Amino acid sequence: MKRKINFKIFFIILLLAIFTSIYLIYLHYAPSRHESFCNIADSNFSCDIVYKGEFSTLDGIINHLFKLNLYFPLSNAIMSLVFFTLVLVGTFLVYKNRKFLSLSPVKMLKIIRILLILSLFYAIFLVYLEMYVIFAWCIVCMALDILIILSLVFSFLIKK
Repeated sequence: MKRKINFKIFFIILLLAIFTSIYLIYLHYAPSRHESFCNIADSNFSCDIVYKGEFSTLDGIINHLFKLNLYFPLSNAIMSLVFFTLVLVGTFLVYKNRKFLSLSPVKMLKIIRILLILSLFYAIFLVYLEMYVIFAWCIVCMALDILIILSLVFSFLIKK
């Protein structure tokens, strides 16, 4: 019974992460005149600076880290949406005890955990950028970071 409850909570967390990612995609591509609730005047909370800035895409991060000049404007939010959708599908297969590409549910759960750990490291790096490079905070991005942590915790609470 507890296993089933942990899976349900895990699914809810993953769905929240997917919807948060969709909202971040919307904000990333919305016209500049669009105002978000997370832009707080006279504060360091400005989602516009974070999700429309240089580090809101994969090429911006790679160019900053490796001093390159790539043009591959894949939004972090799109990567997040794809990532959490794959984790949700993989988790569903684990829950249903189904194989995928000859991977057993136990191996899939290990892969999901590894991916979530890597996702947490990427999130920590993005928080570092917000704190020490951009000097602005995105409330929605921080909510997604919390969902990453919660999904990692629940990935270890579910047993196969």
